Amino acid sequence: MGSSLHTKKESYISTWKAVSLLLLLTLFALLPRILPPTSFTTTDEAAHWTERTANFLTALREGDLVATRQTYHPGVTTMWLAATGQVVGEAIHGAWDRVPFSVSRAFMRMPSGIVAALAVIAGYFMLRRLVSEQVACLGALLWATEPFLVAHARVMQTDSLLTSFMMMTLLTALLAFRIDEGPAGRDLPPRWGMLLGSGIMTGLATLTKSPALALLPIVGIIAFMSGRNATQFVRSVPIAPLLLWSLMIIFTWLIFYPAIWIEPLATIHLFSIGAASGTLDHEIGNFFLGQTVGDPGPLFYPVAIALRLTPWSMLGLGLLLIALVRGGISQAQRGVLLYLGLYLSFFMLAMTLGSKKLDRYVLPIFPVLAILSAFGLLWGAKAVSRWLSGYSKMIVLGVIAILSIFNLFYYHPYHLAYYNPLLGGGVVAARTILVGWGEGLDQAGAYIRAQPDGCDRPITMPIATFLLEPFVCSDVILDTSTHSQQAGYAVFYINQLQRDIGRQEYNRLVAQGLPKHTIHLYGIDYVYIFTLSSNNE
Repeated sequence: MGSSLHTKKESYISTWKAVSLLLLLTLFALLPRILPPTSFTTTDEAAHWTERTANFLTALREGDLVATRQTYHPGVTTMWLAATGQVVGEAIHGAWDRVPFSVSRAFMRMPSGIVAALAVIAGYFMLRRLVSEQVACLGALLWATEPFLVAHARVMQTDSLLTSFMMMTLLTALLAFRIDEGPAGRDLPPRWGMLLGSGIMTGLATLTKSPALALLPIVGIIAFMSGRNATQFVRSVPIAPLLLWSLMIIFTWLIFYPAIWIEPLATIHLFSIGAASGTLDHEIGNFFLGQTVGDPGPLFYPVAIALRLTPWSMLGLGLLLIALVRGGISQAQRGVLLYLGLYLSFFMLAMTLGSKKLDRYVLPIFPVLAILSAFGLLWGAKAVSRWLSGYSKMIVLGVIAILSIFNLFYYHPYHLAYYNPLLGGGVVAARTILVGWGEGLDQAGAYIRAQPDGCDRPITMPIATFLLEPFVCSDVILDTSTHSQQAGYAVFYINQLQRDIGRQEYNRLVAQGLPKHTIHLYGIDYVYIFTLSSNNE
């Protein structure tokens, strides 16, 4: 009897711990991504996704299926989710054109944030099967709280969704081909449910953005390696599983992309244009190492990634390298690390070969970096466990959780303004890579509105006036020169000046000594506002 009661007590404790851990992870993953809403609007939201979503939803309602093809990205998942948010908002608030801008934007953003949070939670459960419970827990915690991942999950665009779907593809593929079972798994059939899920996730990833095509060779390699047999290699090639996986991709496209039902060839051709667009320079230029450039070159992504990572993630990656050199990682875990490294390396290579480069384009590798960092941090904790009475791993989890909470709270709502403090933070970032995606312009608008004539006189801006328009009560004029306009204020944004857009006019106003107000966030001067004379002399 006593033994039975003891067993039941242990079972209850184990269940309570599992439920508590899941609840905490859910809070870490969900709350930073949806509450409270981000105050500013990003370039892509204002210039593209708000209008595309409206057109997409109108096309669905009117049965004009070809019109659901809005862009080459193709951004289908982004539009489906944002449209879902709009429909929910309409059900709650009524006519959409009467809903305040901040409220409508929050409704359209929230579904993507929820998907990103669900990916973290699902990723945790899959990682538990692939690696140890502790690595899965810490890896999911880092995945949930990396500021760069949180920042992009809070806005309406493609990169966060691409990241979630690509990671789900990778993890389900590893489980489908029994990588978790090591050599013993080669003699067993795939896990068909996981294989179906991997195909669906690949379909959703490619429906989001063309860089997801990198998944095709990655999953192919996983499948071939899992079926490797030294004496019968050809016979062990998993043709049937890969065929089923491919069919699920096609099925997902047919379900979620109405335009392909009517004009399949034209729709696929447009997608191919998007895949090729990465080989071209940005139309308005880029910025790297203090210079306005077209293609920043192969050093761009290593530098940008280092600037975007948290110090504890960088520490974990460094410790992992030491652990690998010193043989501190088990053979079973090395197998999983091999495939994570394959995904990271292949995607980085694909992105580096293209001329069009931005830090957010490599967002899909950040969950992998979080998992790799977890390996290193836990190995380091084990190495010092004799000084910490065996509680080192719990201490690591607790410390990182506290640091992550503080970090996210400190940068809210401008998580995009986070840059690694170990490398100089925002001050160094502004001199090194392109900075600013709209953050700070909400504060610029508030400053202008608060002025006595803030609603009376036009405002000039050299590019992307739509970023400022929602936050001011007067006209915003697209103009790089203030000579010919009866403007009250001239606004210059950091990434415009980094690209030398409006730089000459900015220098002229500085030389005139006109009053200037600066929006300064976390070491970065994001916005410069000049108060112009009444006759613009």
